[in-house]
Amino acid sequence: MRRSHVIAATTMAALGVLAGFAAPARAQTAVTVFEGARLIVGNESAPIENGTLVVDGARIVQAGRAADVTVPAGATRVNLAGKTVMPMLIDTHVHLSPTRELLTRDLRRRAYFGVSAALSMGTDNIELLPMRYETIPGAARFFSAGRGITMPEPGRITVPHWITTEAEGRKAVQELAGQKVDIVKIWVDTREGKYKKLTPEIDKTFHDAVVSFRRMSLAETSSAKPLRIRVVTAGDDDTVERLAARMAIHDRPVDRFRIINGLTAGDRIKPGDQVKIVTE
Repeated sequence: MRRSHVIAATTMAALGVLAGFAAPARAQTAVTVFEGARLIVGNESAPIENGTLVVDGARIVQAGRAADVTVPAGATRVNLAGKTVMPMLIDTHVHLSPTRELLTRDLRRRAYFGVSAALSMGTDNIELLPMRYETIPGAARFFSAGRGITMPEPGRITVPHWITTEAEGRKAVQELAGQKVDIVKIWVDTREGKYKKLTPEIDKTFHDAVVSFRRMSLAETSSAKPLRIRVVTAGDDDTVERLAARMAIHDRPVDRFRIINGLTAGDRIKPGDQVKIVTE
């Protein structure tokens, strides 16, 4: 039986995955053309026989039948006859290893089998979260839920947050938000009656806390301005409200002023007190 050859490719890794399959002619441009392959586009359309894939730098710019693709002059040409090219897969639920060495092995093994990204769900070593921002040669991208959240489950691993109250649940979500996890994992089942299920009250607290955090849009990121903490001395006429009004924050400035200065609702400012305010 003839052995089949399948190549997984993504727009960001196409050159690294594909370039080693033939000795191409000398390149004149940054464009590489992969020819003669069977293309599976991944949009439920039929496979394309004798397909051509055009890659400009790290981006796939054309993919289709050879007769329908325009090959730029001077492009590097790679013959993939007899091979199949398809999009890489995304693994959205997996539990990866807890050490850097083993996690790197996990990610490289997944890339070898055509997985471009893996989302580890709730049992991760938080010290390894910075690996999400690393480019590891020959490895899938790493995404993580950090430490998941569950009611106490004696006898199981203790990596997740074990919580029993709304306050503990809210604190766990805030910690995860501070770590910039990619998703919050919450176990809500009883494991076939072995453990207690999260109460509706705690579950609602999770929902309210989670939806209060969101990633900034590209437009928000582009328009964002750096803010600084400045220490000022309160004058004779200064109050919490007046000092809060001086801050470069328009969303609940009084509440935020109290938080950064450790003040409760009943605390007052006295002349000569040194307090922190947020400025541009």
